[in-house]
Amino acid sequence: MVGPEVHSMKKMLPAILITLGISGAVYAADENALNELASNSSMYAAYYIVVEECIKDEKNLETKQKFAQLGDEMLMASIFFSNQKTAQSRFNLFKKQVYEEVEYSCGNISRVVEKYGDTCLLLSTEFRRKQ
Repeated sequence: MVGPEVHSMKKMLPAILITLGISGAVYAADENALNELASNSSMYAAYYIVVEECIKDEKNLETKQKFAQLGDEMLMASIFFSNQKTAQSRFNLFKKQVYEEVEYSCGNISRVVEKYGDTCLLLSTEFRRKQ
C-alpha cells in the first residue's frame, strides 16, 4: 500500500508543508499542529483510497492510478508526521468512516466526494504542481 520509503519523504517535506498550508515554523514548534497534520493526512489517504477502490471502469485507469498514488502519498505524510502504527490505525479508522458514509456502496460515492472533494482537489492540484 505504501509506495516510497519514509526517508524519501524528507525530500517531499517542503511541498507537503506548502500544500497543507503549514509554515516551517509551525512544523518545528507545534506538536499539536503535527498531530493534526498527521490525522488530516490519514483522512485524505482514506478518501483517496476509497474513491480509487470504487473506480471500476477501465476507461478511468489513469484516474484510478492517480487516486491510489495520492492515497499512498498522504499515508506516507501521515507516517512522516507521526509514526507507522499511528498512521495506519488512523487510516483504517478513517477508511471505515468513509465507507460508512457511503453505506458501503460505491454507488453513494458522491456523498464523500461532495464532503471532501474540494479540499482533496486542491490538495491533488498542489501535489501535481509540486511534482
